Amino acid sequence: MAVEREYKSTEEIIKILEERNLTIDSPADAMFFLRYVGHRRLKPYHNFFLKPDNTYADEVKITHVIELYWFDRRLRLLLLGPLEKIEISLRSQIVMKIGDYKSANGSSTFTLEDEDIYDFGARIPELSSEVSLRGLPENVQKAIYSRGQIFDSLKKDYVRSWRLRNRYIEFRKELEPSLAEKHNTTLSPKREKRNKVLTAEANEAFRRASPWEILQYASFGTLVNIYSKLRREIAYPIADSFGVTCKVLQGNLYGLRNLRNHCAHHEPIVNWPPNWSHITFPNRYTEIAGIVTEKEARLGQAVKISANENSLYGYCCFLHLLLSKVSNEQSRWYQRLKALVAEFDKLPMNYFGFPENWQQMEFWCSSHVGSLDEVGMLKRRSYLVVANSFGQKK
Repeated sequence: MAVEREYKSTEEIIKILEERNLTIDSPADAMFFLRYVGHRRLKPYHNFFLKPDNTYADEVKITHVIELYWFDRRLRLLLLGPLEKIEISLRSQIVMKIGDYKSANGSSTFTLEDEDIYDFGARIPELSSEVSLRGLPENVQKAIYSRGQIFDSLKKDYVRSWRLRNRYIEFRKELEPSLAEKHNTTLSPKREKRNKVLTAEANEAFRRASPWEILQYASFGTLVNIYSKLRREIAYPIADSFGVTCKVLQGNLYGLRNLRNHCAHHEPIVNWPPNWSHITFPNRYTEIAGIVTEKEARLGQAVKISANENSLYGYCCFLHLLLSKVSNEQSRWYQRLKALVAEFDKLPMNYFGFPENWQQMEFWCSSHVGSLDEVGMLKRRSYLVVANSFGQKK
C-alpha cells in the first residue's frame, strides 16, 4: 500500500528550503521552477549542495541549483548526438562484419539466428521441448539462456516496430500480458480476431526480414548483447573500426547504453556515473586526455576529485574518441562541449572530473584524435588471418 505524504504548496517548500540555509535570491525563478519543473525533479540538483545534516552549504543560492539544472539538461542534449552516431555505426558494423566472416567461409547468405556467428561459451545441443534444462551443465544452461535472450529480443524489437510502422495498436500477447489482462477487461470478438491476425502478420514479417532490416529496429541494449556474444573473428574487426580493442569496446558499450538511456529519458547525469556503470579508457590516450585510470586512483596517484576514467569527463573523452572514428565530417562536437563548459564556468567542473585547463590538452585540439597504433592493428589482423584460415575453429 502506498505511503501517504502530506502535500506541500510551493510557498511552503520555499519556506522549508530557507530554513535549511538555502538563499532564495530570485523568488520569481524559484516559484517558476518549483511549479513547472517540480521539487522532486530538482531534488538531485539540490543534493549536490547539501551537507550530511541535510542543510545547505554556506552562501548557496537557489540560482546555483537552477544553473546546475540547465547545465545538466543542455549536456544531456549535447551527448545524444555522438551517442546516436555510435549506435547507428554499431548496427552497420555488426551486419557488415558478419557478412565478411560468412563470405570468407564460403556462405553468401546469413541470418542473425545462425549460431556459428556467436560464441555462447558452450556448445548448445539440440533439445526437444520435453527435455529439462536442470540436468544440463551450468555453462550449457547459461549458453541457452544467452541465445534465447538475444533471439527473443530481436523478435520483440522488430515485432513492436512493425506494428508501430503499420499504425496498429500493440497488444503483444505473445511477448507480454495483453491490455485486457492488465486492466481486467475482455477484448471484443472483432478486436480479438484482428489482434491474432496482426500477430501472425508481424511474425511472418520478421521471418522474411533481412538481417539489415532487423538490426535497424533492434534496441541499443540488444545490440550490446549481440556484440558481447559474437565470435572473436567478427568482434575484433568491429572494435578495430572504432579504433579500440575488443575488450575495451565490449565493456564500455554497457556504460554507453546506460548513459544513453539516462539522456533519452531525461534523467539527471550530474552525479554520473552510478556505481554499477563503469568504462575503461584506452591507455595510449590517458596522458594526452589528462585521464587518471581506476588503477592509478587505487594506488593513491589521484587527488580526491580527479579526472578518472569513470567520471563524466571520462565518458566525454571516450565519446570524442569514438566520434573521431565514425564521423567522416569535421565534427565540431568537441568545440560545442568546450563552449558549454565555458558558459557554466561558475560551476565546480572538477566535481564532474574535468581537469584544469582540459580545453588546451592535445586530446581536445582536433576532431580526429589519432589512428590506432600500427603494431596493435598488425597483431590483430594477423590473428584474424590465422583464425579465418581454420574456418569455424577458434
